[in-house]
Parts: sequence; structure tokens; C-alpha cells
Amino acid sequence: MPIHRREFRFILSAAFAALFVFTGYLVLRPSPSMAEIRWFPGWLSSWADRYGDLRTAVPFFLLSVMWTFMSWARVKRLIAGYYGIGALLVLTELGQILLPERHAGLPDILYGLIGLSAGGL
Repeated sequence: MPIHRREFRFILSAAFAALFVFTGYLVLRPSPSMAEIRWFPGWLSSWADRYGDLRTAVPFFLLSVMWTFMSWARVKRLIAGYYGIGALLVLTELGQILLPERHAGLPDILYGLIGLSAGGL
């Protein structure tokens, strides 16, 4: 049974919203260690813990790719979405200032922007 366009858009929108919220959760967790998340795959948490700042690029790349597919041929919506994803990046990084075990850093923001830009391409 084929998936209709409306169903596909709904599934993509729900996945985007879930990834958006999940990304915010990961960035604003009190501890930066991904190994502490029991349900997270071990290989992925060890990679993320090993590559600290670089790991920021991955969810923002995925968000950007998903947004591009959701907004195809709607330039204003596409650009507005990129600004929204960028705002999530900056606001969550600044939110880390309030968490004692976390640090807000320019490298995190730069890697996030690289992921956002690469996903938009």
C-alpha cells in the first residue's frame, strides 16, 4: 500500500518535531556525557562523547535536511526554517551557561552552523 503525499508530509513533520525537541533535550541536559543515557545506542554515545563539539553538527544537519524536504519550492518558508533551526542552536548553547557541568562555546555553534549549512545544500 503506497504512502500518499499527505501521509508522507505528516510523518516527516512529526519526525522533524521529534528531532527538534530531542536535539534541544540533548543540548540542555545537565551532563554532556551521552553514555549516561541508558536507551541511547552504545556505539553512538561513545562516538558522540569522543568527538564533543563535532557531534553538534549531526542533529543540525539532519534537521536542515528534513526542513529542506518539507519546504521544497517555498523559498521564504525554507529560509525562515533555517533561521529557526539556527535560533535553536544559539539559544540552547546560551542555555548551557546556566548548567554547571556544561559550557557554551563558539566551536559548538560553528559546528552546528556547518551542519545546518551542509544539510541545506
